[in-house]
Amino acid sequence: MKHASRVLTFVLVSVTTLMATAIAAVAEYPPTPPTSTAAPGQQVIVTPAQRAALAFTGSDLTVLWVGVAALALGLVLLVAARRRAAIRRRGSLAGVA
Repeated sequence: MKHASRVLTFVLVSVTTLMATAIAAVAEYPPTPPTSTAAPGQQVIVTPAQRAALAFTGSDLTVLWVGVAALALGLVLLVAARRRAAIRRRGSLAGVA
């Protein structure tokens, strides 16, 4: 049963990865730019309100740091739980002898 669970997990991860890469592969890249409404040689003036409405395309590392902190916290909790279980096993075995 344990082997079947590992195989099922492997298959699900593989299918998910393949679907994600297939969707990216068939996407239109590079996207075609929108057609300009300005006449050739005409300067396009962007107002501050239009500039503020543009999407922010820079990187935001906050999500990365939250993920790293969650991973570190999980690792600390895992080690603590395993140490505690090992101490309990040793304590119960020492009381029997």
